[in-house]
Amino acid sequence: MLAGAVPDFSVPVAGISLRSLAELVRDLFGLPKTEVSGEILLVQDQLSIRLRLWGRGEVVREEGFAPHAVDALLTAAAPGLWRALQPQIYAWHIAETLQDQEEVLRRLAALRLDPALDTAARDAAAYLTGQALLRAGRPEEALGVFTALTRARPAYAQGWSGTAQALAALGRPDQALAALAEAVRRHRASPWSHLFAARLLLEQGRAAAALEEAEAGLLLAPHQPELGVLRISALAAAGRGADAVAAAAAWRAERPDLAAAHLAEGLALLASGRPEAALSACARAARLAPSGSGEPIAEALACQDAARARLGATPQPRRAISPPAARRARRSSRSAPPPTPPGRAARPRSSAAPPPGSPRGPRPRRASPGASAHAGVPRPWW
Repeated sequence: MLAGAVPDFSVPVAGISLRSLAELVRDLFGLPKTEVSGEILLVQDQLSIRLRLWGRGEVVREEGFAPHAVDALLTAAAPGLWRALQPQIYAWHIAETLQDQEEVLRRLAALRLDPALDTAARDAAAYLTGQALLRAGRPEEALGVFTALTRARPAYAQGWSGTAQALAALGRPDQALAALAEAVRRHRASPWSHLFAARLLLEQGRAAAALEEAEAGLLLAPHQPELGVLRISALAAAGRGADAVAAAAAWRAERPDLAAAHLAEGLALLASGRPEAALSACARAARLAPSGSGEPIAEALACQDAARARLGATPQPRRAISPPAARRARRSSRSAPPPTPPGRAARPRSSAAPPPGSPRGPRPRRASPGASAHAGVPRPWW
């Protein structure tokens, strides 16, 4: 049993005692000294776990794992415990890991109905609901959610940031910039509002203002890749080609393994009238971009095609991949079912969320300089 604060059993399972396993469960899930009971069972060569909270009943039931798959078992059990004990983490987890946005919306709606939800979790659930609506292509509804959030919680900076994303998606950039300014005022230590503002301003052709925002963001997050690309793109757009090339070359020398640095150099060289060197830099960016990442590869290949066009060569048809096409491909992939966790027998999935990665806060999704803004939960891509 896992009753109370100290487990009271020690039976070997998969090379680890259940006492040690129970202590690991507590450490892994960050369980407070709440009365938790449950069992881990090995029946017919299959592991299962059931956990209960006093006054809440059963909160976790996972089964069908191979005897050696203790890690996979605990990973699958995590969302149920987060839902009961740390709902803010649970909200971020489902928003980050579930591909079906309608399912994300359904789970967040259920979470928001919980009367015991604390303020931080309620704010996060509302913000993530708006982001899921943006991902689902419903910016008007998202704007309604964010507007209600900022009215109820004006100090919650993410609400203003989400409002800006929705306004940008609706083609209202000036209002989006005003919302971003409010987000910066509410949370001066965050670089993300500066990043979104730099992106929007660059798309509007306001290079000097975009440069200011990018540099303000870099003061807060010196190693954020997209801010680096935006700063160099803004330098080039402001007519400071030599400065852009020098900054990009210095960044590439410092981080030769970073695709963003090579892309920035390629864009700067292209803007400075050096297409042959730009072609080489963008080719390096395409090679270094993470496998399976649609947008960075698409942008690097688009840069190569632009350089070839400047050189009078015909762009390669197989490389003519635009960022919008990459986004469409990624959206269509979201309907695919999640893979079966390692160590688990193939079977219909339980009602628990897919095995989690680390819950993470919002991070910027890449939009290429000069392209139209697009909405959605910001995603990292370098």
